[in-house]
Amino acid sequence: MKVSHIGSLTVVALCAGLISQAVWSATDPPAKSGERAPAPDEIIVRAKALEKLRFEIKRSEEAVYARFNEINSDDLYDVHCYERRRFMSHINETVCLSNAWRKFDQAIAESTLQGMQGQSLGSVAGTSTGFVQASRANQISTEQKIKKEMGELAHSDPALRAAVMHLGQAYQAEEAMTGLQSFRTLEWDVPAGDEGLPFQAQHLFQVRIGLVDWVHPLTSRSFTLGGVTGRVRDLRVDCGKTRHKLKYEADVDWTLPDAWGQCTLNVRATRETRFALYEFQ
Repeated sequence: MKVSHIGSLTVVALCAGLISQAVWSATDPPAKSGERAPAPDEIIVRAKALEKLRFEIKRSEEAVYARFNEINSDDLYDVHCYERRRFMSHINETVCLSNAWRKFDQAIAESTLQGMQGQSLGSVAGTSTGFVQASRANQISTEQKIKKEMGELAHSDPALRAAVMHLGQAYQAEEAMTGLQSFRTLEWDVPAGDEGLPFQAQHLFQVRIGLVDWVHPLTSRSFTLGGVTGRVRDLRVDCGKTRHKLKYEADVDWTLPDAWGQCTLNVRATRETRFALYEFQ
């Protein structure tokens, strides 16, 4: 099992629209139920080809991270991957994290431990809670900066752009081979034109839901979903240690209270659901 992400952000999201453009449209459709099943020898060949392709995807992801680490503006933005055992499982997974994300995680863990020790000694640990909330907000904000810089560099640096496009083509080949055109949840950060974004939005993201929910650290307290095709099941915002469910309704704007702090939006929808997220100032 392989899971690549930087904090809560996937490599697909980090590379802005380049990978999304490469795999946004469906490729070859899966076989229909009435078609002939492949012969056993074909299955073996297909399995070997798929294994080889996924190895190529891993190499392509490593190439993207390696080039980004060479040219980004801060060593804290560097991304490194490592193997770990999935919680309550014997399955290993590959996790890719920025130096900044790991640094914040370490600081939060140490502060939480100190708070627990302070409570056990009967002292006041309220400052620990405040530190954790502030650190989590800074952690998410830093990941947004990394995402923005990687997207900009993927467009301006020919070597990184080539690595990203090669990765996108590998993803596209995997989807065509497995027949799972909606396998990956994709987002595309739409750039503002000369007249800005529609409805005077601050940010606009086009999203296609795959096998997993879409998770997005909000950059604004006000937002809405538009152009929905498919079915949005529910929305959730995670704000520090609190979680709030939002009832989805078409043409509704949400404004989150300032007291909730930095929040991450989680959109759960059926596969192939597409929508636009507008964030307002």
